[in-house]
Amino acid sequence: MPNQPLTRDEARARARLLSGVSYAVALTLEDGDTFTSDTTAEFDCARPGASTFVDLEAHAVVSAELNGRPIPAEAFNGSRLQVEGLAEHNRLRVVARCAYGRTGSGLHRFVDPVDGETYLHSQLEPFDAHRILTCFDQPDLRAPLSLRVWAPEGWAVIANSAPDGQPAGGWHAFAPTPPISTYLYAVCADFFEALFDHPYAFGKYDQVFVPECSVGAMENPGCITFTERYIFRARVTEAAREARASTILHEMAHMWFGDLVTMRWWDDLWLNESFATYMATLSLARATRFTNAWVTFANEEKTWALAQDQLPSTHPIVADMTDTDAVRTHFDGITYAKGASVLRQLVAWVGEEAFTAGLRTYFRRHRFGNAELGDFLVVLEEASGRELDSWTREWLQTAGVNTLRPVPGAAGGGVAIAQEAPSHLPTPLRRHRLAVGRYAVSDGALHRVERTELDVAGALTPVEGVSPAAAGELLLVNDDDLTFAKIRLDPPSQDTALRHLSRLDAPLARSLCWTAAWDMTRDAELGSSRWVALVTEHVAAEDDIGTLQRLVGQAELATDLYADPRRREGLR
Repeated sequence: MPNQPLTRDEARARARLLSGVSYAVALTLEDGDTFTSDTTAEFDCARPGASTFVDLEAHAVVSAELNGRPIPAEAFNGSRLQVEGLAEHNRLRVVARCAYGRTGSGLHRFVDPVDGETYLHSQLEPFDAHRILTCFDQPDLRAPLSLRVWAPEGWAVIANSAPDGQPAGGWHAFAPTPPISTYLYAVCADFFEALFDHPYAFGKYDQVFVPECSVGAMENPGCITFTERYIFRARVTEAAREARASTILHEMAHMWFGDLVTMRWWDDLWLNESFATYMATLSLARATRFTNAWVTFANEEKTWALAQDQLPSTHPIVADMTDTDAVRTHFDGITYAKGASVLRQLVAWVGEEAFTAGLRTYFRRHRFGNAELGDFLVVLEEASGRELDSWTREWLQTAGVNTLRPVPGAAGGGVAIAQEAPSHLPTPLRRHRLAVGRYAVSDGALHRVERTELDVAGALTPVEGVSPAAAGELLLVNDDDLTFAKIRLDPPSQDTALRHLSRLDAPLARSLCWTAAWDMTRDAELGSSRWVALVTEHVAAEDDIGTLQRLVGQAELATDLYADPRRREGLR
């Protein structure tokens, strides 16, 4: 039974039974369609006499023995090898013929049609390590890997750890890895060290650019693989360079969150990916020349997340990953983009200083181990004093996006923030930590003159000390883009945006205004002709390429789909 998924219940049962796992693997990379995988796994069993299974997808098992006893051929069903009568301490050796991959999973083999050279790389997330070696292929049975690889003369071989001596007789040996999860095995940083207060843990750091990469990149410890498309062969835009830098930093962040500390099961895939996306943006903004990275995040990740969260296919951020097949369907805009957006809100909710302190505790407490969402939230509660159980229910266990709008005349002539939820989803009125900014024209530009940060909860929240927008002013809810919500502009702010948006000197605030106006158009609160007029008036002055690309597409959409058919030609 090839490609048999592993269920969460099976993984939990196996994790309760087994411990102390280690692997010694010898791969013989012959020419042809298959290679030889020779795995020796050592592990302890909590209940001697029990049985379990190891994961292996192979054309054939050449030999298999447990504690010196042969395992019968019928114990292998094509994707699992049943092992019976376990001892307290066990040694399992399996020699198998495994197939090279052609779909980007397992050990992928590519022959360059130009020069005839052969290239191999591994891609093992979430459940493909057993296409290369015999293993317990689940993230919470971490194990050190000792690897030897035979390859033809002249090949370069790169793995998670550093080479152990010089190649001899075609064999390349590598130092044992620390205990890591099977999906992170591979054949093929000062900012974070200071932020996390924990040194890089994996010795070397190789970046390998591979052909026919099925994903953009993969965070194998010490051996990160990237698509060769990131090797630019012609002049490219700054946006393309920023995207490459973001991917590199995303994978680097995984060296701590994902590799040093690994999720116990795939239910927390969202946290693994959202954390890396958030940290990539933070490090881009603070440690590289791409200082407007949060503008790019707003234009790309947030726009993607808002669109995905308003589709019938939306789902809560925390998904019920019952087996490994379910994992493959959840690499989407909710897992990555909304998750990262909500993580940014979590940072605002607990405070950045407390968030950083909690992270440092998390890495110290769980290094080279496995953890769950609850473990992450505990350290943030300890550092911040904020209770996060209800926050988790509101933000992570429900789908949909809230709408926030300023309401003048509340609290004795001041301003309140009204919150709404979509009627077709059980979306709660969430708690938000956000900022309200006031912008006014001065010296020919639209500058921020006031910023108020507060907690928003329920249907109506007064904003103390803030008056309504006057003529020529713009009141921006969710200034600095701290929360995940659709925002509205009140009538005076709409008028100010229509007249002065290109004079708004802060690119992030400008992007937020564009997004607010587009959401209002999409939700039929702002006429499509007014949206097109806004774009026509101010797009020429827009200097952020991400914002510009988005606006052109949205203007076409508004004209072709939302405008009165009798007026479309004139709008074009």
